[in-house]
Amino acid sequence: MSAKFIVFEGSDGTGKTTQAKLLRDFLAKKGIDSVIIDFPRYWSSFHGRIIRRYLHGELGKLDHVNPYLISFAYSLDRATAKEEIQGWLNEGKFVIADRYAPSNMAYQAAKLPPSKRNQFIKWDYDLEYKENKIVPEDFVLYLYLPIDITTKLLKKRNRKLDIHEVNVDLLRESQKMYLKLSKRFKHWVVINCVDEQGNLKSREEIHEKIVATLKKLNII
Repeated sequence: MSAKFIVFEGSDGTGKTTQAKLLRDFLAKKGIDSVIIDFPRYWSSFHGRIIRRYLHGELGKLDHVNPYLISFAYSLDRATAKEEIQGWLNEGKFVIADRYAPSNMAYQAAKLPPSKRNQFIKWDYDLEYKENKIVPEDFVLYLYLPIDITTKLLKKRNRKLDIHEVNVDLLRESQKMYLKLSKRFKHWVVINCVDEQGNLKSREEIHEKIVATLKKLNII
């Protein structure tokens, strides 16, 4: 079984971190080595620390920070990790990322008028994958959860929310972008985190769906 680079994406509060850990544990039980990397790297990366300041509002209010400019910090945070990621893959390890380039495409494009979003996505894609030459992911698992549920979950967090998390309009528009991206790229899979009645599934149910999806795609 060849190593794969799997990315978890989704709005804030959708449980990406939890599902990444559950997948790592599942792979370990199967004897498959894996590693998790979180983006942004708020504490271990120079550019990640800039992003942390941005999300704390230190660089200005949300609508005062140009999406193109802040995207350089996000993209360089990933670019400086590419050798590490490629090294893990060369060692035969599965790499599981909690957010990656698609997060920037969704959130920063969402700050722009709809007529300018496609232009931004192309620019950001070229910046990340062609200019910075980050390691391309093999699969993106997009965790879909209605915004009204994510906002309730975010309010339960035992910390102050950042400028993305408190902005419901941004969360709603970024979700639209995620769904648009999921249709645009063939290596994306949407994981619905609610049942037919619109209720949040348990973390175990979501994990089982993820495992079933990866098996169906012959990834594991």
